[in-house]
Parts: sequence; structure tokens; C-alpha cells
Amino acid sequence: PFVDNGGDNFTVRYNGYLDMRGYAPGDYTIHLQSDDTNYFVMDTADGTFVVEDPSCCGEVSALLAISIPGLFPFDNVFGEQGGGEWTDVAISGPGIPGIVALGDIENGSPPVYSIGTRMTDRYLFEVSSPDGGDNLDFTWNSFAGQEYSIVSSDDPLGNQSPSTWELVPGLEGISATPPVNAVSISRPADTTRLYKLVAGPIPPTFFDDFEAGQGGWTTFENDPERNTIWELGSPSGTTGPISGAGNSANAWSTNLGDFGPNSDVTLRSPAIDLSGLPSARLTFEVYRDADGFSDAALVRFLRAADEVVLGIEVPLDMTVFDIDWEVTEIPVPLQAIGEEIFIEWNFSSDQSLDPYSGLSIDNVGIVAE
Repeated sequence: PFVDNGGDNFTVRYNGYLDMRGYAPGDYTIHLQSDDTNYFVMDTADGTFVVEDPSCCGEVSALLAISIPGLFPFDNVFGEQGGGEWTDVAISGPGIPGIVALGDIENGSPPVYSIGTRMTDRYLFEVSSPDGGDNLDFTWNSFAGQEYSIVSSDDPLGNQSPSTWELVPGLEGISATPPVNAVSISRPADTTRLYKLVAGPIPPTFFDDFEAGQGGWTTFENDPERNTIWELGSPSGTTGPISGAGNSANAWSTNLGDFGPNSDVTLRSPAIDLSGLPSARLTFEVYRDADGFSDAALVRFLRAADEVVLGIEVPLDMTVFDIDWEVTEIPVPLQAIGEEIFIEWNFSSDQSLDPYSGLSIDNVGIVAE
């Protein structure tokens, strides 16, 4: 660019981040040209890179060898003694079409971010080797409720889909440690290897959408009349749902048709192991369709070993008439954390004979927090 109207004997400083994370390891070149002096320094995983153009006006270039692509901070200082007042910094190398001005993304430059720029990559995954190459350090922004794995390839040009790259041994299912995660490994012997962070929500500790059948679920009729039982299948009451959540085939319902009077029925989950969890929440989809007066429902947690109720029973508001499946979340009581537990859904009805489907549930999960 031209730096006009600056007069003589001044300097201009540009600094920011060069984003090489989407590029393959290899030999790149930084090109400098200016009137009068130009100095460029950048910290990479391979060390500090420096190139200097001490005088007007020819091009000076230097080899930038990158074995570990990353997000690299740089400083560029242009010095003007007198005259034309212009400076250029450019880059070339694998995946870059010719010699392109640094930051000219439209023409193929790697992205350049000014300091303070809000970047779209929320993780800012970085690979470095502060000890000079013996070990690799990985750091990234960390968020609650997520877990991380790191994958790698020694042939990123031949295999450009990170979804098929191999997991780095020992770097799978890494728990979040907000605000930053940091792990280290011994640097492998490969001359070229690219790394990528894979981030996602913590998979459920337990999940059942009931499409595989009853499994370990059990039902109880706590009343003598047995007008209502918990049934697995497609609901078909006078009102309420006509399928499982998301138009699936199966859900648990208080009768697949309308529920009956004077009922007290319980649905119990298989035993779920909560050992090793600091906290958790129960998630499920519910469809409530009852008379809204004396019909009631609740959720409770029991220790599997002795069936003692843990924490308080959580009522479900049966005065609500759902018009679709609704996602519901309930914190797992602290008394249940670390235990092997059952979860129960209990439904009770009054003496009236009502044309409603009652209570239906689907997609039950326990999510660690």
C-alpha cells in the first residue's frame, strides 16, 4: 500500500495474526518490497521467522518453513526516510495461487486478523513447541458441556477430509476445562503432520429412543383395577400424540389409547450408572394430555440397590395440554450423583372416564455436566 502524506523519517507498524491452520505443512515464502525499509517477524511452531528489507526498492524474500500449521502472530514495520512512501508484504507457497499480498483473501492469501478482530473460529486451536521440538503443545478455547478429540494426518494433501484422520493416541474424549484446554504429547518423528481439533457436546451418559424395543424398562400397576398400563408403541388416543417424538414409531404411553379411571401406574428405567459424574440432568420429551384437574404425574430418582427415593419427587404439570412433544429437563438430585439409579415416571388418574391419552414420554437421556 501507499502511505501518503507522511513526510519523511517516520515508521508504520502493522501487526496481527496470519492464519495458516487450513494450509498444509511445507515451504512458503514471504516477499518484502518497500521504499525504504521493511521488517517482518512472526512466531511459528517452528520458531521465530524474520525477514528484513534494509533499503529501497528491490524485492527481498525468505523461506518460511512450516511443519505445524497454526495461527501465527506477526509484526511488520515499514520505515520511510524520504521519497515514495510505499510498502508491500506478500506470500507464496503450497495452496496459494502465485505471489499474493498478505491478507488479500479474495486472491488467495491466507486469512489475516488484526489484533482485536472477532474471529469466527471460537476455539482458536493452536499447536506449538516451546521446548524447541521435543514436545507439541495443543491449546484451545474450552466451553462447558463439550468434550474434545484431536485427529491428525501425515498426508493432508492426499487426505483432505479430517473426518477420516486418525485419532491421536491419548487425545480422545478430552473433558472441557474452561476457559482453556491445554495438553501435550511427544513430537512424532514424521516430517509432516497436520492436526485438527474435533469438538462437540458431551454424549449422553444414557439415552433411549425406544425404537429398539422395551429393553430393560419395566412397568408397575399400583392399583387393583388395571384400567391403565404403560404401553410401548404408537399412541392412538382420542386426543394427544399419534406417534413418538419426531414422528418415530415408539413412545411409552399410559395406554396406547385413552387412559382409564382410578389408575396409578409407574414406568421404570433400566439401572443407570452415574459414578464419576460431577452433576447431570435428565432430559426427555413429554406429551401431556389429561383433564387438568385430578390427574397427576411425577418423576423420581431411586437408588438401584435398595429402591430408596433420592432427592425430592418432581411433579409434572398436568394442567398443560401439549399440542406437540415438548423437551423437558430436570436436574439430577445431588443425592443420586455417584449412584446406580432407576428413574420412574408415575401417572395417576381420578375416577372420571376421560377421552384423553394421558402421559407419553420419548427420547430419555442423562447428560453429564
